[in-house]
Amino acid sequence: MTSAQFDYRRPPGPQEAVTLGIDPETLTTLQDLRREYGNMVSVTKPNGRLAYFVNDAAEVRRILVRRHSKYNKGPGFERVKMLLGNGLIVSDGDVWRRSRTMIQPAFSRQNVHRLMSVMVECCDRLAVRWADLAANGKICNITQESSDFALELILISTFGRDYDTRIMSGDDNPFAFLSRDSTRDLSVVMKVRALRSLLLSIIADRRSSNREDEFDFLAMYLKARDKQGRKFDDRELLDELMTLIPAIKQFGISAALITRRADCPLAEYVDWVVETGVEVEAGIARVAPTSSSTATLALCDALMMASLSLRGFSVQ
Repeated sequence: MTSAQFDYRRPPGPQEAVTLGIDPETLTTLQDLRREYGNMVSVTKPNGRLAYFVNDAAEVRRILVRRHSKYNKGPGFERVKMLLGNGLIVSDGDVWRRSRTMIQPAFSRQNVHRLMSVMVECCDRLAVRWADLAANGKICNITQESSDFALELILISTFGRDYDTRIMSGDDNPFAFLSRDSTRDLSVVMKVRALRSLLLSIIADRRSSNREDEFDFLAMYLKARDKQGRKFDDRELLDELMTLIPAIKQFGISAALITRRADCPLAEYVDWVVETGVEVEAGIARVAPTSSSTATLALCDALMMASLSLRGFSVQ
């Protein structure tokens, strides 16, 4: 491809390098780019990498749904793959397609709804803890509390009763560094290695015990089969588990507020505010929901949609 052809096929964009991140400044930058260059913009980042900003729903659908096989996940996912394995979150091509087909039933609306009791229990424990902190006049770090809450919910949904008997059997949660430790050095490699050993032992116990009454994501993964009737082997299953949890956590979670009032005092301290409302028909026996049940319904649905999105499934 000649230089002239390459320039011709690129969407318009600025000549100077553009810094992109996950912050309010980037949103302002993208809004300015759209106003000046349109809904498809090409930019060069300070490290020399080419990036595209697509603000057209039809083009986004073409990229993510119709022609997704032409796009790889990028260098960031390669780093995760080296550390955690080649699970669905980071894989491409035939490996991704096989894993997606096998795992998709686990994330059906029916199955996720069966885990709602877990979500409600976690919400109740968090509400009690926050009420205790408030009653004693103690400071509550909303970002850290939300991060710990999300990690607990993910682990219980994934491992069921093994969360209490195997993961929390010691003094510390071996997954805690995902939400509490921002360092990314050799110590993280050692912690990940210890996690892999722990998960392999849990997998081995599940396979040998044949616990049919289990209902969690691990149980569903163990039952999953591809089109040839083959199950995940231990390495494949380990890769899926190792990439599932950090992918949802993103090595640290931002704080979100689910509320009926976007102007409430907490709103200025979180990253996202989700205004919620539930009609009478959505409640049990047509009873108007309380603020607690409204938040629970919204949180359950948000968690379900986030899980589906992170696993690579479209809204359809």
